[in-house]
Amino acid sequence: MSSLKPYRRDDFLLSIEHTRFVVERWRHNIEIPEPSDRAGLVADVAARHAEAVAQAEAWRILEAEIRSLIASDIGALQTQLAEATTPDDTATPAIDPDDE
Repeated sequence: MSSLKPYRRDDFLLSIEHTRFVVERWRHNIEIPEPSDRAGLVADVAARHAEAVAQAEAWRILEAEIRSLIASDIGALQTQLAEATTPDDTATPAIDPDDE
């Protein structure tokens, strides 16, 4: 058998009243700007947005520079590895005692 109790109508109405109470309290705690202040608010939001876009672009550029540096470092390491594993043609050949 289920241990859940049926949801009574009174509980539902109480829940609605509680929600209304919370919404009204929340509504009174919010400062709604006057129409004259709204232009400043819009300008502030636009400035913050522009700053966020500029910051995102700066991060994108920084990430590209870091990737480029890593790629060039990897290329340099691959070149050094290739040079280290390639036989040197200028090395003095070993003298075979049988050739003399």
